[in-house]
Amino acid sequence: MKTLSTVILIATHLDQVISLFNYDNGVKTIGEFVKRTEALAKEKYFNLPEDEDDNNPAFKLKGDLLEILGDIFFNIYSADPAVGLIDYQSIPIDEDYGVDGIGTNVNGDKVAVQMKYKANPLTKIEYKEIARTYMAGRLVHNLPLENNDTIFVFTTGNETTASLQKVAANKLRVIDRKIIAGYVDNNQNFWLQAEELIMDTLDTLNKNESH
Repeated sequence: MKTLSTVILIATHLDQVISLFNYDNGVKTIGEFVKRTEALAKEKYFNLPEDEDDNNPAFKLKGDLLEILGDIFFNIYSADPAVGLIDYQSIPIDEDYGVDGIGTNVNGDKVAVQMKYKANPLTKIEYKEIARTYMAGRLVHNLPLENNDTIFVFTTGNETTASLQKVAANKLRVIDRKIIAGYVDNNQNFWLQAEELIMDTLDTLNKNESH
């Protein structure tokens, strides 16, 4: 039985997680995921602005839900040569200074992973956002991040700024909305496995709490 490392986020946002990942009534594409996530955040925080600010609880909810999707994605596609990460583990919230997770890429290098939620796929990921990931990876998590493809960005956006592309160059692997769509859109097996991973994680959590 596989369990997800985002277990605390799943338990915290259980109603929203069920809405997204229950196979019968949940989402089946990355576009639906974003649309449903926007609706869930608006429903829970109807009186808050929609600013993409980490201090905004509505935006934090969206980011948390993307972290859960990313955890599922890297578990299911761990062996994929293009997007796979072995042994992906999310970082506890009290240790998150810019790195959302750590895994090992197909070359055997440790990788810092950042999840970037973008409601609009044309909103660009900026250099300063990933600079924070690089610094936290090096200084907090002691990751070398010296080789190619050692900073992964899992995002519902499709764009990065020219300065980010220039500075990060081959170190950066962006798994954007278009790439995610190629793996998950209307992929029955993916969404069935997603539901199973959620349920197994909750079962494990319930067993641990009963002991």
